[in-house]
Amino acid sequence: MLINTPYLIGKTNYYVNLFNQKDTLNIIKTTNDLLERAVVKSKVYHIIEEALLNLYLQKSSGFFNEEMGIYILKNEQEQIFTPDWRKDDIGSRVSFILKNKVDTVAAQLDLEDQNGKKISLLNSKSKYTILYFFDPDCSRCVGVSPIVKDWLINAAPKNISFLAVYVDNNSAEWHKYLKENKFPNNWANLWGNMDFATIRTQYWIESIPSIYLLDENKKVILKDVSYKQLMYYLNKT
Repeated sequence: MLINTPYLIGKTNYYVNLFNQKDTLNIIKTTNDLLERAVVKSKVYHIIEEALLNLYLQKSSGFFNEEMGIYILKNEQEQIFTPDWRKDDIGSRVSFILKNKVDTVAAQLDLEDQNGKKISLLNSKSKYTILYFFDPDCSRCVGVSPIVKDWLINAAPKNISFLAVYVDNNSAEWHKYLKENKFPNNWANLWGNMDFATIRTQYWIESIPSIYLLDENKKVILKDVSYKQLMYYLNKT
């Protein structure tokens, strides 16, 4: 049966590609129409819903759109075939996605530097604060970090605080990394001590490196973007 093949997923992706993703009202309407047609068979509905969520809630997707992801999840929450436990899971996931939305004040971070000195996100007084969540053992971080360092030294705007936040709990590995590498003057290496799980939850960190840009009042300007998106935004302002 076609239900058990990639056919429906491919057709869903093709359908989404037909529409201008900047036209939010039209996208909501067409998505709702698609889900309403699929609702006659719960298995078909879930396949199409999963395909849509992979487009709108995968941060590496060119279609990433939190509002659309939330809309789709809430649609499932309203279906009569959705069990109560799943409705509760959806509610928790939506709350998770809503953390640190653009134009809201970022969640407070209480961190430490390599000497154990307490550092609060609120203490950053720069025009911009960049949060760079990373792990030295992450292969993508190994590729991105040198690029970001070079940009900070040679091309970044002035009055920036750069907080490189280690998101694991291996103190020995982190300190080894700090000793073996050099960093720009405006690059601060920090970690949450053993509270890395809270940091990952507060900032919806599903993959690293994860980059946030905050304004002087710690409002989120960019949420979980690539280094290219960060540089493009700051270089044009």
